[in-house]
Amino acid sequence: MNINSGVFGVILNDKNEVLLIHRTDHDIWEIPGGRWEDGETPWDAIVREVKEETTLDVVVEKLVSLGSHPSNQDLVFTFLCKIVGGEIHPTPEADRIEYFSLENMPTNTAPSKLIRIKDSLEFQDKCFLRNIDNATKTEKYIEDNRL
Repeated sequence: MNINSGVFGVILNDKNEVLLIHRTDHDIWEIPGGRWEDGETPWDAIVREVKEETTLDVVVEKLVSLGSHPSNQDLVFTFLCKIVGGEIHPTPEADRIEYFSLENMPTNTAPSKLIRIKDSLEFQDKCFLRNIDNATKTEKYIEDNRL
């Protein structure tokens, strides 16, 4: 069995706003993340992904949710991360990096990432397990909306 794996990081500021990146390859906002590489743990992968996409140094504070797409063997980890260094700078993957409140999310925020953000804000005291088979994958959202 081949498992497709993803890691995503929710980073909050002192106003409980969420750090989003605007992708350079599509007109879409999302939380930092991606796939983890051979030889990495999921928690090491999100630290690397955040650094690559934002230039920030983070530590993982906790696992927020573990999502599964059973129909295509996707396993998605969402971590709450804390900034410990670095400064926000555009990168080859993100041309804009900004904080947004849940009530003021850009309209072109990936729906699957909104679910992860809401889980992070709602389930702060536990890890949430979620079947995400019915969630719209970001790739499909981009295609459907021609972003």
